[in-house]
Amino acid sequence: VSVGDCKSFYYSQKEKCFYEITKGNRTNLTDASDCGGRLGPAVGDDKGCAPDLRNLKTYYALLDEGDIVVTVSDGVHDNLDPQLRGMKPSEFDIPAETWVEAEEKYSEQSIEA
Repeated sequence: VSVGDCKSFYYSQKEKCFYEITKGNRTNLTDASDCGGRLGPAVGDDKGCAPDLRNLKTYYALLDEGDIVVTVSDGVHDNLDPQLRGMKPSEFDIPAETWVEAEEKYSEQSIEA
């Protein structure tokens, strides 16, 4: 279960690839200021404050023995995200002019380790 924009990935020992488990949990990839949800008091209502559950979602991945699950805070993945760091797909030998184009072309592919 995820609320907000933390990310989870798993590494498949068999396929030697990383896969994103929480794909799509951040709706605005270029604006890290709106995480999409919070567990603590975030939204005012007539009874006080309630959590912000806009992007409350349940995720799952079928794992094999030896696979590794990695969960990171938004502070970690924001600082490692090449798009948020102002890098271009071409810097990673991805044949696309923009990250939107790269996502459209390669969204179903995994990240090879």
